[in-house]
Amino acid sequence: MALSDSKTAVDLQGHELKKHGNAMFPVGCYRVFPAVDIIPWHWHNDMEVILVGQGEVEIGLENGAVRLYQGQGFFVNANVLHACKDINPPNCCLNSIVFHPRFIGGSPESVFWERYLNPLLCNTALKGVVFDKSQSWHQDVIRAIEIAWQSCASESFGYEFQMWNSLSKMILELVLHQPPHSTYPPTEKSLRDSERIKCMLQYIQNHLEEELTIEQIAKSAMIGKSECLRCFQNTIGTPPMHYVRQLRIQKASQLLKETDWKISEIGEKCGFLDMSYFAKSFHMEHGCTPGEYRRKWKEVSVLHPNTGKTKWSGIGRST
Repeated sequence: MALSDSKTAVDLQGHELKKHGNAMFPVGCYRVFPAVDIIPWHWHNDMEVILVGQGEVEIGLENGAVRLYQGQGFFVNANVLHACKDINPPNCCLNSIVFHPRFIGGSPESVFWERYLNPLLCNTALKGVVFDKSQSWHQDVIRAIEIAWQSCASESFGYEFQMWNSLSKMILELVLHQPPHSTYPPTEKSLRDSERIKCMLQYIQNHLEEELTIEQIAKSAMIGKSECLRCFQNTIGTPPMHYVRQLRIQKASQLLKETDWKISEIGEKCGFLDMSYFAKSFHMEHGCTPGEYRRKWKEVSVLHPNTGKTKWSGIGRST
């Protein structure tokens, strides 16, 4: 099984660029340490399930966030904007499986797609589900995810069938227990906010290395400053300039891990013209200086060789 970076690369709209497998086997299995593998706001066409191996993590979703603890799991529906952060770094470790719905449903003409997958994909009330073992079906789902993960990790003969079987059981439980479509129908306002936030994320990504203002970000979605602030707060729960800073720090973190460039050069490439502000902003996000972060990453890489790596299900690789 090949190993590859698990960093979450996104396009100009925040859509994840990585492909989770191919048409033959569209699945990717990951072990992620959020303290070093920053997972920014993004979305993908795939479904995702997460198990917390250790520590505590916050999963950000559109219009809210959930906190998960060791042993708990989470499901993220396709095309849902989400992010992830370690609550008490660097203690958290996650096991994640990202798979395209067709892995379970097959073609759109199949009974599996029409009867089971499509109702989940079309249910706008179903953005994410916490599996906290409070109900028996939660325990069944967590066990199914564990078996799927272990099958992928061992890569023993027939593991593809075992993964398909376990994830199919999970999908069936979700179909049986999903909230009714009419329970939390999306309002026209929420749909409009979703489109606006994606438009503004696109602009931020496209101009990340340049000087950015709230007015410029708002203008990209053809709205005013106050509406921009409201949209960011209601959708992803953070002010636009805070998001810009986080995204720049995320990019700087990756460069610190992957290159030997000077810290000042990295800061400039990430839109920080003032190095003291770069150091201060970095410390606010990571609790350490850029230099300390680089040293920490090297230490973690030695202790956990698979940190930042993904186990691929046979082929190439959307939190």
